[in-house]
Amino acid sequence: MKILWITNFVLHSSGLGGSKKVLSGTWLEAMLRILTLDDGIELHVGMFAGRSSPPQTTDGINYYWIKATRQFFSYKSNFRMRKTIEELIETVSPDIVHIQGTEFPRCEAVIDSCRKRNIKVIASIQGLISVISNYYLAEVSAAEWLRRSSFRDFLLGYTIPRQAYFCRMRGEAERSMIIKLDAVLGRTDWDRAHVREIAPETDYFHSPELLRPEFYNNKWILNQTPVLLTGNMSSPLKGLHTILRALKLLQRDYPEIKLRIIGENLYEPSKFKRKLIKKSYINYISRLIENLRLNDCVEWLGPCNAEQIIAAMNSSSIYIQASSIENSPNSLIEALQIGMPVVASGVGGTLNMLEHGKDGFIYRSGDEALLSYYVSKLLGSKSLLKQFSEYSYNKNRARLSSGKASCSSLLDIYSGLINGGR
Repeated sequence: MKILWITNFVLHSSGLGGSKKVLSGTWLEAMLRILTLDDGIELHVGMFAGRSSPPQTTDGINYYWIKATRQFFSYKSNFRMRKTIEELIETVSPDIVHIQGTEFPRCEAVIDSCRKRNIKVIASIQGLISVISNYYLAEVSAAEWLRRSSFRDFLLGYTIPRQAYFCRMRGEAERSMIIKLDAVLGRTDWDRAHVREIAPETDYFHSPELLRPEFYNNKWILNQTPVLLTGNMSSPLKGLHTILRALKLLQRDYPEIKLRIIGENLYEPSKFKRKLIKKSYINYISRLIENLRLNDCVEWLGPCNAEQIIAAMNSSSIYIQASSIENSPNSLIEALQIGMPVVASGVGGTLNMLEHGKDGFIYRSGDEALLSYYVSKLLGSKSLLKQFSEYSYNKNRARLSSGKASCSSLLDIYSGLINGGR
């Protein structure tokens, strides 16, 4: 079986992305590692990137670059990109093409090329941009976002309300793409419901979660110190502004409380830089940290690999997810997998991940008072932290696949579609 994957970024495992640590796509690399163990398949991966490079074979996988237009603003694929995609599919001549994520309209060129050649084409849902666009302002008014916009973003047309507009445009293209697919793979009730609304006749398959191996071999160490951990916060959608406001409330009872953030440092101490040359969200977050006097409470960990994330989890007491919308966030699943207590916003597919009052607490997105209440409730009870941890660890050991079952299920889907599916 000859399989072609299409990804919206360069995979670190390709060896073509440099030494920079990555925060996304790790589940794809975990799946690829297991798929390579099957002698009956030939794997090819086409990766959209900002530049072109010759094809390369690494660990038995053939990698190809597809030079793309700027990702966020692009909601159409240009002629040169379409030609590159046509040539790639012609060269590889796959039995099936699997698109990893429907967020970028350039993938429509992949679908069109496959349909011309009668090649089966499917897509995995990562996040549905057509739905996400409705939540992009993250409980903050458009007027407030414009007021906090940097000169850089005004000049580039990159203000947060403008980003929301482009999300809506990309969402319209995404809906037309999904209708053309032979099948869709998803993981939650949320993505299944929205795919059904968009394309009720399109086949939907459940594709189990797959984590990096390190998260199957570790267990959270009980820790009652008032240290909170959260993941990548580079977008308003992720809700860092809500966590910071909750942190201020928590200082009343826990003056020594700390927040650790995995990912890019969004704090810019220079008012000149953040107002003129930094992104608007950096300006917004920097002002909020200073206004709430939280400078000494926030620690930026930078991009982290699996071992570093586990170390950060083991030195923290609670994992926080504050997103205004999510599908199946791997960072949350990784925390639950090792038995770390969680407080999460009850949005999207998160409701499939957590059981309120058993392995975590669920609160309404944007409600910093309720978020701080649940965090305080956990910090004040060592027995509750232990209860949540044990329940989460045992439940997820039984629920999550170790990897081989996920790959076997995926190959069965491929085979079924190639041998007579829609």
